[in-house]
Amino acid sequence: MMLALLCAALLLPALAQASYGILRPDTQGPQVQAMQQALGSLGFSLSADGKYGPMTVTAVTAFQRQQQLKEDGIAGGQTLGRLYQLAPSFAPGAAAAPQAPAVPAQPAAPAQGDTIQPQLGARLEVGSNGPQVALLQAALASKGYQSGRGDGVFDGGTRNAVIAFQRANGLSADGIAGSQTLGRLYGSAARPAAPAQPQAPSGLAAGSALVATGNTGGLRYRSTASSANGNNVMGTLPNGVTVEVLERGGEWTRMRYRGSTGYVMSRYLAFAEGTPVTGAPAVPAVPADTAPAPSPVPAPGAGQVAISGSAVVATANGGSLRFRASAGTAGNNVLASIPNGTSLQVIARMGDWTRCIFNGQEGYVMSSHLRFADQAAPQPPAGGGQTPAQPDVAFIRILRPGDSGADVSRLQALLSSLQYAAQATGTYDAATEGAVRAFQMNNALKADGRFGPQTAGVLLSGSARPAPDPADDTPTTVTPGGEATPPAIDPSVGKIGGPSASSVKLLHWYTQVKPQLSGGKVFRVYHPGSGISFNLRHYSAGRHADAEPATMQDTQLLNAAFGPAAWTPRAVYVNLPDGSWTLATMHNFPHLSGAVSGNGFNGHLCVHFLRDLDETKRTDPNYGMFNQERIRATWKSMTGEEVK
Repeated sequence: MMLALLCAALLLPALAQASYGILRPDTQGPQVQAMQQALGSLGFSLSADGKYGPMTVTAVTAFQRQQQLKEDGIAGGQTLGRLYQLAPSFAPGAAAAPQAPAVPAQPAAPAQGDTIQPQLGARLEVGSNGPQVALLQAALASKGYQSGRGDGVFDGGTRNAVIAFQRANGLSADGIAGSQTLGRLYGSAARPAAPAQPQAPSGLAAGSALVATGNTGGLRYRSTASSANGNNVMGTLPNGVTVEVLERGGEWTRMRYRGSTGYVMSRYLAFAEGTPVTGAPAVPAVPADTAPAPSPVPAPGAGQVAISGSAVVATANGGSLRFRASAGTAGNNVLASIPNGTSLQVIARMGDWTRCIFNGQEGYVMSSHLRFADQAAPQPPAGGGQTPAQPDVAFIRILRPGDSGADVSRLQALLSSLQYAAQATGTYDAATEGAVRAFQMNNALKADGRFGPQTAGVLLSGSARPAPDPADDTPTTVTPGGEATPPAIDPSVGKIGGPSASSVKLLHWYTQVKPQLSGGKVFRVYHPGSGISFNLRHYSAGRHADAEPATMQDTQLLNAAFGPAAWTPRAVYVNLPDGSWTLATMHNFPHLSGAVSGNGFNGHLCVHFLRDLDETKRTDPNYGMFNQERIRATWKSMTGEEVK
């Protein structure tokens, strides 16, 4: 027995050190299938078909990002070693390894230093056990729903806590933690249990109160006594700070903290003895208004100006602003995208960068895109309008192209807040479908363009990966970790004319286009929608052409033609080396790696040409089919010819 346990204890390190070779895109076989099965067991969405296609590349990249490995989409020794360390049963040769005997009701805890991520597509119920149940129990406890244990065993107490959470959050109270329940629980819209009124410590000065949220999270303070939406959030008070009470009400209290005056929920304050209830507005009971605890804030260093108060995100074009873990644009340090018009609690102004708190988390934004409390507000743009606040909702039905209504409007607002190109039309149109696909691909989900429970769970999780931001925080001057922004280009530079639609052909990728393209060739692309031309440099070829802008000017012209970076396919005409023009589709979303330096495009893009539908359905059923449908629809509008 002891020998078996010792062998089992040594199994994971041995797997981590094993040599699994290197798996690359467009390869196939049992090793690829084993890798896909291991990724699927960890919650990544892909098919275990043994083919290393685009969805597998996306899942591998997402896994590398999660594990802080090099994000190249190639499964090398380090990536596979980490993967099979977390999912050892799928490792090649693992079946022959000695198995430790099961120990009832004592699921193994993750190794120290491992990071276990919530699997939003899981189904946890009585009888389930393991790290995902432990995460569930911890999340329930952090929001005040006590399951009675936190050992990773789903018993009756955990079920009762799940039911209480579901009832408080308007979900079906069946005691099963499925994708909707997990999406709400791990998301920013989760409603915590109503806490008991905290008691103030002795010695608290009269007319003051202590922020005591019960879960060590921060407390949002607002400009009005309402939590109906997020437009009135001014900032977040750290747990444990003392505030001056101006008016104490049953539900809301008007207070002052570091010169800022606002409203907080009374239930999260511990009042000094003798503080009377005064005329603060009384409103109906609302969901708990706490936020995650911010990280400890160090004292300002040299060159920083410590201030108190707030600032408003005020980007020049109304887009969102990137919120970063460190003061610099180098590396993968983007935490979230902050919608234009959002109020932030300022910690320190540091010249080009400002340290602030957003949704209870500390981070950095570019100072040039903020309007501080001591600055005059700019005049609103002609036509007015505000960026819609991120809705506080849970979706209860699958949304598909053609649907309409309030749920679609909320979906579009959520996507827009993360910088995906969705217009607030209330109709699930082609632009919305493209935005959903872009979101799914960027978050390692099945890119089918439908909005189902898994996509909703990630979108509402608070940790969804945003699209590249058109109002990027690259400064107009050189700063550490950044580079000088090139001057804006006049789009007329790219309007050099293109072919007539009647001269454009519909050439097949495998037989007529691919043989003409090889690594490094530069070809011209004409976008008929804008009349702008730009040059692309061929990068690699598989089921489509991977390419990248040839120069910085080509990147600027590409974005001038297409707009903000997105996965949405656009119809273009491609000038091939033999002089012919052919119809194609492409996007402008940089991803994975590239070969051209200095072009301002961090990765490569995809250009799709005509392929047979049967072959595409078999080898590239999601995004590939989406492009083939767009090519055929465009060709029919140009010629009236329907291509099967």
